[in-house]
Amino acid sequence: MWHGIISDAPADFIETARQLVYNFDGVRFFEDYLPSPLEPAVLYTDLRMSDAGWLVGGILRTGALPIYNVSIDFFARDSDGLIFDDTSAYPEDLGTLDPNTTLFYESFPFTFSDELPDSVSYYVGYIEGTDPDPGSKLIFDAPEAGERGERTVAVARVRRALRDAKERLSLGR
Repeated sequence: MWHGIISDAPADFIETARQLVYNFDGVRFFEDYLPSPLEPAVLYTDLRMSDAGWLVGGILRTGALPIYNVSIDFFARDSDGLIFDDTSAYPEDLGTLDPNTTLFYESFPFTFSDELPDSVSYYVGYIEGTDPDPGSKLIFDAPEAGERGERTVAVARVRRALRDAKERLSLGR
């Protein structure tokens, strides 16, 4: 819903808007609903200020089987509970996460606002099993121009180098 609103809003939306109304039906879970045992548990989240803005860092614990392509989408909420920004974290750069592993993650900075969120909601996505082609990675949109984009590229480059070095060490190369 958030991405739909953001994508279709004209540039002067905030200036001309007199009222914002949310009208949607959510998914209703049954009383016997249980999350997948493979779903990683977000043990801790912490809002932090970085040079590029507010971001979310924390600790994640995987379940009993390997998973990959893990993403955590964070939604910043104001004091009324309305979403005003979002960001994502990709633990281990979308690679395979071993079973029963605790690891740290850090999101990209929130994009649309420098305001400190009153609260943050999150959603965890993943694929069951191990990455069948660990050499291939998703291609994201080009980073924004300027210092913030350059830092994002530098961090991604270092994370990939560390991941590749870790993989070579585990294979004994």
